[in-house]
Amino acid sequence: MNYNANVLITASNAALYSSFFNMTRDTSSLYGGVYQVSGKYSHVNGTTYYSLYDGNRWLGYLASWATTPYMDYYDWTKPSQSKPYPDVNMYPNLSIEVDIAKQRVYIKNGSTNLYTMYVSTGIDNSTLRGHFAIQTERGYSFYNANEGMGARYWTSFLDHGVYLFHSVPTDANGNYIVSQAKMLGKQPGSHGCVRLTIPDAQWINAHIKVGTPVYIY
Repeated sequence: MNYNANVLITASNAALYSSFFNMTRDTSSLYGGVYQVSGKYSHVNGTTYYSLYDGNRWLGYLASWATTPYMDYYDWTKPSQSKPYPDVNMYPNLSIEVDIAKQRVYIKNGSTNLYTMYVSTGIDNSTLRGHFAIQTERGYSFYNANEGMGARYWTSFLDHGVYLFHSVPTDANGNYIVSQAKMLGKQPGSHGCVRLTIPDAQWINAHIKVGTPVYIY
């Protein structure tokens, strides 16, 4: 079957085959690298094999279990980290820091970082730097016809509904705009708000209390 994908080699001793009967070498020299797949094959032994390439050079057939899908963007449908979100009630000195240069948000308690999130801030330095605080305004969704975009799980930190933390953007039909979502953690893309993965935005919306300090730099 035709199958175009990039994969990360996650096994250091899996067999590479020049045919389904001849092993040529193992993956020890490929471990941790990203390679292209042009086809996949379901063998009678129940294993799926990938036809693996390094650029235009064919490397062989490799069992799919020795790989994991590789994306050159962060998964905006999932939390930024695999660990649980912090319990805000346990941290009296909670704050939110937005690092524009790194395109990250840090949920902190004092000087201790509790959780890191991938974000996309404003293009042309439209995300204002300074000290702010979470405001009372928050909601499930909005749509700005002038920008042709909306978002979900919005929480205001400045000008009472103007500058927000919110999810990656949605279109007029409420569908997430994938091309914009792929900017998370990579580059600015908003008009001044701070975009987050869907679960990250939902968590901030549901748990971060009014008055929580927000530092943007």
